[in-house]
Amino acid sequence: MNFESLRSERIREEAEAYVKERNPARQLMQFIERNRGKIGLVMVLSACAAIFPDRTKEKIEITPQVREELEEEDKIADEVGLLPILAIEACQSVANDNERGAYMEKSGNAGRVVSGFEKMEGGLSNKEVDGIIRALPAALNADIPMVEYRNEHKTLDSKYGKNLQEKSEIAAQYDRIRNKITVLAGMENESASTVVKDIIHEVAHSKDWESNRLLTKKERIDLLRDVVGRVKSADRYQSSYVESIENGDRREELYLKASEYFAEINAEYFTHNTLLPEGDRRIVERVIIESKVDKEFTRRTVAAFNKTIKQIVARHQGRQSPMLAWSR
Repeated sequence: MNFESLRSERIREEAEAYVKERNPARQLMQFIERNRGKIGLVMVLSACAAIFPDRTKEKIEITPQVREELEEEDKIADEVGLLPILAIEACQSVANDNERGAYMEKSGNAGRVVSGFEKMEGGLSNKEVDGIIRALPAALNADIPMVEYRNEHKTLDSKYGKNLQEKSEIAAQYDRIRNKITVLAGMENESASTVVKDIIHEVAHSKDWESNRLLTKKERIDLLRDVVGRVKSADRYQSSYVESIENGDRREELYLKASEYFAEINAEYFTHNTLLPEGDRRIVERVIIESKVDKEFTRRTVAAFNKTIKQIVARHQGRQSPMLAWSR
């Protein structure tokens, strides 16, 4: 590990001690948060060499462009904290268009396992769930190898606020480690259109700034910055779920809202769309366009997806269930 840029022997020793802990990534992130102001982002990246060696094999050359990017990251960190920046750094995404093509050759729809939905009362079939994901643009549906229904109830984490935790339950969740979407028992007897929207919400989490391997690091930083801007905008999409998130830490609250907002606007875009502000439509479309794997994508092609959804929904009838929430 290269600690040359760390400013003091004490900080160097403390950082090295954290690297030896059982969970070095979490420990080092906590260390960085506590020492904010003592170490800059360039130093953070240097310290992360032991945790993310594949991303930091080469010494970082501080060119004017790199410095500008690091300053931009620092501005975002002031709003949402350093941990999201480190999560972006940890994601081993493409660096150029050639790598995008190579990634898509390895990570398509082939081999996806969809299971358990036959056990979901009043729900969609495994085939229909797979069909919904396949109908999405390739920039969104790639690299989702597992989708399952599990007859299990889960309450929302307390970080989303006491009100949400007490009045809702998790409808579905995305596992970033396994690239796995799990729909839970809270979705039973829900309308087919709501289940579809829920699935798209989780698919969107797999393609946000923390997980999208088809976007470069800079593109993912820019995406986070712009979504945070939309969350703070007066003309934002009004999601009752996002608006209900409360956290005592203002930076964590803003980041939680941004993460869920991105998933919500994607779900809205590919279902109703008419309620979505133009600024949010552009964000959804930019992720697809910048990924450069959907050559024919336009707003008109979304109509074909909507047709597929309508055909699936028409085969099902459901009733409105208690308030649901989504989990990253």
